[in-house]
Amino acid sequence: MGPVDYCTKLLPISETNLFGNQPFIADMTEAALRGNFDTAERMRRSYAARVDLISSELVAYPTLKAGKASGGMFVMIDVTDTGLDGEQVA
Repeated sequence: MGPVDYCTKLLPISETNLFGNQPFIADMTEAALRGNFDTAERMRRSYAARVDLISSELVAYPTLKAGKASGGMFVMIDVTDTGLDGEQVA
């Protein structure tokens, strides 16, 4: 029992706790971990290329400074020198 918004957001967690992980998901997870797939490496190269592309394009905007995250497909952009906050830039 609780506020509707809270209960709505909690429902997926509750269902997972009650019913557990679906067996087919567990089976596929095991297969992915035991298998010899190049998927992760291909994704790493693709994400790195995207980050490099965005970073190289931002050079044209001296008030924007790109910082590469240590993993994933993210570029953190420092907008401090624009004089605007993140929402205003967006």
